[in-house]
Amino acid sequence: MESAARQEYTHDPVAMEVRFDEYNLDVDIHYRGRAIEFPEQHPSPRELLENPDAMDRVAGYLVRRYADKLIASRHEDECRVRLYFEH
Repeated sequence: MESAARQEYTHDPVAMEVRFDEYNLDVDIHYRGRAIEFPEQHPSPRELLENPDAMDRVAGYLVRRYADKLIASRHEDECRVRLYFEH
């Protein structure tokens, strides 16, 4: 979410719902604005040097790698990110 705030993916409030039980941690994030990228591959060294948005892609990549499951969707300007963590 720090990356989303820094890059102004949204100017509206962000809604976040977190659920926890003895097996799972689920995070559901809703906001209006630009979709956050969660690439499956780390940006290349060249891209990191040449593209100012590459660090945001690194953040998205790390979130994707850390979460056990990630679902990101967008309908018009409504974005939703669901993160699932097993423990």
